[in-house]
Amino acid sequence: MKDLTKLAEVAVRNSPMEPLTVEPLTPDQEAHWQRLAARVSKGLIEKVAKLAEDVKKPIVKLLPGYSMEGQTEGVLVSVSRRMRKIPIPAKEGCFKSWHCEYTGAVKELVLELRSGKGRVKVGQVDWAATAAANGLTV
Repeated sequence: MKDLTKLAEVAVRNSPMEPLTVEPLTPDQEAHWQRLAARVSKGLIEKVAKLAEDVKKPIVKLLPGYSMEGQTEGVLVSVSRRMRKIPIPAKEGCFKSWHCEYTGAVKELVLELRSGKGRVKVGQVDWAATAAANGLTV
C-alpha cells in the first residue's frame, strides 16, 4: 500500500494538470444539468402523477422545442401507465393465470389545454421546471 501511495504522489506532481482550474457552469449548462437530474428522479415523476390522481391538477411544463398547439405548459388531468402482469395463484389441477393491471411506470400524461386535451410522453416534460411550478423538490 505504501508503494502505491508513493507512486500516486509522484504521478501527479509537475504534470500539466497540476494547477487544475475549474470554471463555473454557464446558466445554460446549469439548467441542462438540473433537467437531467430531475428527469432521472423517479420519485419526482411519481409525485406529479400522485398529484394528478388526487385531483390536484398540477402544472406540467414542456422542454424547449416541444409544444402542443403553441402551448408549452398545461394542467395535468390524468396519467396513462404501463401494464403490469400480476400472477393469480393457481388452484390444483389448473394452469397458472395472469391478471393485467395498469399499475406500472408512468407512460404518458394527459394535459388540459385551452383548446382541449393532449397527450405528452414522459421524455417531453421539463421535470425541473414542473417541480418548481408545483413547489416540489428535485
